[in-house]
Amino acid sequence: MAQAVMVYAYELGQAFHSTEHMPGIQQSTADALQLKALLEKSASLLQKLQVDDDQKLQRWLQETLSQFGDRDVKMAHQLLGDILKKLP
Repeated sequence: MAQAVMVYAYELGQAFHSTEHMPGIQQSTADALQLKALLEKSASLLQKLQVDDDQKLQRWLQETLSQFGDRDVKMAHQLLGDILKKLP
């Protein structure tokens, strides 16, 4: 599960960088409170997956999520929320 989250975050990060130069796709900046809540939710997920002691993974995930635009933050909230609901 942790690898799936890492791959997802990586792919979103790549998509974010590739859409910067594409006409028609506009990404507004994420709300600071939404981003903070997403970072907290990702930390909660790492804790449930018992990988919260991996500082490199935590730092990488926080840096990547911090680059997300508003649309990506909302999608990541939905995904992480769904994953957290499915975990015991």
